[in-house]
Amino acid sequence: MSRKRAKKYVGFKRGDRLASEVQRVVSLAIAQEMDDPRLAGVSVTDVEMNADNSIAKVYFSTLGGPERVQEAEKGLRAGAGFLRHKVGQAVRLVTTPELRFYFDASLENAAHMNELFEKIHAEHPADDDTDDEGEEIHDAPSAEDRRS
Repeated sequence: MSRKRAKKYVGFKRGDRLASEVQRVVSLAIAQEMDDPRLAGVSVTDVEMNADNSIAKVYFSTLGGPERVQEAEKGLRAGAGFLRHKVGQAVRLVTTPELRFYFDASLENAAHMNELFEKIHAEHPADDDTDDEGEEIHDAPSAEDRRS
């Protein structure tokens, strides 16, 4: 009776490693090989592979408003064939995954949250010496103070 050996991958599944490689290849190609002005300032933030690795969801970010995002997306779609070719050269698969591009709004959301926190802080400056009830806050005694 033969026993099958289970393949053990430490930490990542094959799809995760593939997604990481696709992200690296696409990022480098955009930065170093594509001359499209619509892609200036575009960063690839993440890549997700579907179960059979036939589709790669490529998430990107860029600075600017909605018009800038649309222009970047048009540039990525226009260069999708070139980018897919670069991915095909870098990874050995029977079929090179189709690249689909999605705007990643997480950076914009983080900036918006930061603005909200700054606004709250400006409207309600914290008094470093009192808590919410107005009672004085004392620092914990240091080890040296406790020995004396």
